[in-house]
Amino acid sequence: MFTKKFIFTVLGSLLLFSSILTACGAKKEESIASTPAAVAASTVKPNASAPATRVYKDKLGHEVTIPTHPKRIVVDQFMGHLLALGVKPVGAASYQFDAAFLKELAVGVENVGSPISKEKVLTLNPDLIILQDGGAAAKIYDEIAKIAPTIVLAYGDADSKDVLGQLRDIGDVVGKKEEAEQWISKYNAKATQYREQISKVIGPDKTFSIMELWAKQTVVYGKNFGRGGYNLYEALKLSPPKSVKTEMFDKNESFLEISLETLPNYAGDYIFLTANAGENSSARLKELTDNPVWKSLPAVKNNHVYQLNTSEIFPGDPVSIDKQLDIQSKLLLNLESK
Repeated sequence: MFTKKFIFTVLGSLLLFSSILTACGAKKEESIASTPAAVAASTVKPNASAPATRVYKDKLGHEVTIPTHPKRIVVDQFMGHLLALGVKPVGAASYQFDAAFLKELAVGVENVGSPISKEKVLTLNPDLIILQDGGAAAKIYDEIAKIAPTIVLAYGDADSKDVLGQLRDIGDVVGKKEEAEQWISKYNAKATQYREQISKVIGPDKTFSIMELWAKQTVVYGKNFGRGGYNLYEALKLSPPKSVKTEMFDKNESFLEISLETLPNYAGDYIFLTANAGENSSARLKELTDNPVWKSLPAVKNNHVYQLNTSEIFPGDPVSIDKQLDIQSKLLLNLESK
């Protein structure tokens, strides 16, 4: 039989050992809690997860339930807007691949035709489809919308926002609002630098035109239909001829067909020219440049005509206008600095 003294001794030893283990455990927990990772984790406050979907009202009034952060997007017109935000669509209309500055960035994007093919779109399993108002795809909206949530945005008409406004809209749609603002800030900063440089070599009274030769028409462009118009008139704040302002800007027209006889009314002191007549482009250019009316223009006489690559200058997406801004500004600066 154990004596009371022995029992108390054993109990005391056990209590002492337990205290030592508890102390060691506490020190170990304190040591772990003091590591940078643990400290950072302890300061993170849990956020309620964002909803998986939301309702978006598009240009045509459709109220569509779309993903908050779509992953597989098909577009007809807005591939460059998505690429500017670091979002690569899974499919885009064929004419988007004609844009010189989008080709490299669009590697891996499926060409879904023009008008876009419902069958091709279906194989891509999209979770969002974005269409251009007035485009061929928008005319078959009801069929396209059966494949995935589908919205329609304005582009190139009187109701359209400018390219930066469109980028903000796309940023909102795909959950990239902050990225859109960052892109816009960077673009505006570059435009400001070019604007200051150009103002030192070209006077404020000079005017600028954008002209394009089609198969049978001569067209003048404004600010919101590609061809570098946004850069010239908004970013660089250069002035159009009076007729362009009154007949296009004041009436919110994107482009205007003119005759050779009236060409002097729309020709600025500087002209940016493209030929978009396919195989007949060279012939159309010769027809224009041989014409006495053309030869009489001050821009022609002063060597202030810039003939540009159509595939580079025709798009009006953010990626393209950023590249075009470099081209247009450097042409103006180089010519004037000679």
